[in-house]
Amino acid sequence: MPEQFDIYNARKERTGEFGTRGVALAAGQFRFVGHVIIFDSTCEKVLIQKRREDKEAWPGYWDFTAGGSAIAGEEIYQAAERELFEEVGLKLDLSNTASRLTLSFHEGWDEVYLVKQDVELTDLVIQAEEVAEVRWVTEEELRQLISTGRFVRSIYNDVIFELARTDEATL
Repeated sequence: MPEQFDIYNARKERTGEFGTRGVALAAGQFRFVGHVIIFDSTCEKVLIQKRREDKEAWPGYWDFTAGGSAIAGEEIYQAAERELFEEVGLKLDLSNTASRLTLSFHEGWDEVYLVKQDVELTDLVIQAEEVAEVRWVTEEELRQLISTGRFVRSIYNDVIFELARTDEATL
């Protein structure tokens, strides 16, 4: 059965209606996506993943740690926790963590959680169906990847380290 998600109105209130993954939303209907971006304890590196070549969206592109759509009945932080665990095998409790960035896109909003945590790559369990590879990169390495055009485009790509460092006291 295709994945279902809650539909929200423009005021970010659940409408009681449900959408289906892959089916376009009508005008005035929206959904939520949750992302988690993991920085090391010094905010010198960020954990990124390479999407599999057979992914429908952004195949073979590099992206930040993990993210995906909230499913029906799920709070946004729960979606971010689930996606993080599914994609890289990392379990975090975000229930008392505020998202640090909200971005709108044509079908809704993306809540971005910034987390500072040292993680050994060997401790991660990547989801083979979605993720091809994970690695830590420095700010300079991230900029190089972005310049190749093979990093998922986002308005915050060029400032994510600055945002993490500015917000470092709360990470």
